[in-house]
Amino acid sequence: MAQSDSPDNHITRTPGLRGGEPHITGRHISVEFIADLYLNHHLSIEDIAQNQGLTLAQIHAALAYTYDHLGEIQAIWHEQERLSATDAASRQQTAERTRLEAQLADRHPDRHEKLIGLRAEDPRRDMTVPEIAAEFNLTEQAIRKAAKNKAVPARKAGRDWLIKRADALAYWGGLRTRGRISSRVAQP
Repeated sequence: MAQSDSPDNHITRTPGLRGGEPHITGRHISVEFIADLYLNHHLSIEDIAQNQGLTLAQIHAALAYTYDHLGEIQAIWHEQERLSATDAASRQQTAERTRLEAQLADRHPDRHEKLIGLRAEDPRRDMTVPEIAAEFNLTEQAIRKAAKNKAVPARKAGRDWLIKRADALAYWGGLRTRGRISSRVAQP
């Protein structure tokens, strides 16, 4: 249920929407976004209203909320900056790893092949649903169902499920063995 944060009902907090941050009632436009446009990018109130399809009253309510709760808005900005810096560092690290791996593949193809093989067997490696389906001869639907029902530890990445290789082995690894053993005919 939405909770109004201003007497004129222009500003609302809705659990699950924008992380519970205050936003314009009936819209997905956050107060901090309006404040950022006005305070940091120096756009006029009229320009913000026109560009975002809002009324002047909604913009003024967002700015009034900002000034009344400046510490909260600044905390949101600091968290966004922290996440952005972490994301940028991760992208830079990934680019460096990719460059070094390409260099290894060019100079020592045999070592590169071995690295790829070791990486595939790493129990900490995240596996996608199609990878697990191929390796354990399962349907993707069965894997998604197990992840959704928390039968196997998994995490969502966008629309996809990621499961650690060790967890996949623990949950489905015995199925391969049981299938092979049960298909054998006992010798008298």
